[in-house]
Amino acid sequence: MKKKGDSLEIFVEHLFRDLGKRKVRRNKQYKKKGYRAQIDVVFGLCQPTFVECKHYASHVPYSEFMKFVGVCNRLKPSKRIMVTTSDFEGRCYHDSQKYGITLINGNELQRLHRKTKLLKPKKTLNQLVKDHGKYPYKQSLKRRATNYSKYGLIFAGAVFAYEHKDQWIPFIENLF
Repeated sequence: MKKKGDSLEIFVEHLFRDLGKRKVRRNKQYKKKGYRAQIDVVFGLCQPTFVECKHYASHVPYSEFMKFVGVCNRLKPSKRIMVTTSDFEGRCYHDSQKYGITLINGNELQRLHRKTKLLKPKKTLNQLVKDHGKYPYKQSLKRRATNYSKYGLIFAGAVFAYEHKDQWIPFIENLF
């Protein structure tokens, strides 16, 4: 059972990295006034977002949802997300807005995975989760292209301006 949960945590870690989240970490330990908690996936630079992963064959019970609510109320993250490969009980959906928790079920998880990939895989969600547990993180082609378009072009423009400064400086002086 633990091996299944670890593979889902790795899959979710890779998914959030491909979605462009910064500083994504797995199995983060928190200690606050004698209270200890282990969070499956955490991301965010200043204020953390907690992600709890549940790899269940049936619906995630309400008791597991409330355990996560208790941890979040104690540690006060900026956002709270609970992810599963199956689905949640009805009461979880009913109380998710009350406690400020975003619920991501198996269908939504597949949709997010398709959003990060250029080509749609022909694998089931369980096969995808199992496969991500075996290999180290490799950025998707779509994420690399997005990063290059955001940061690479700015860097390339700065390098170009620096290399051709002898042509730019007289041009700028003539403007003023």
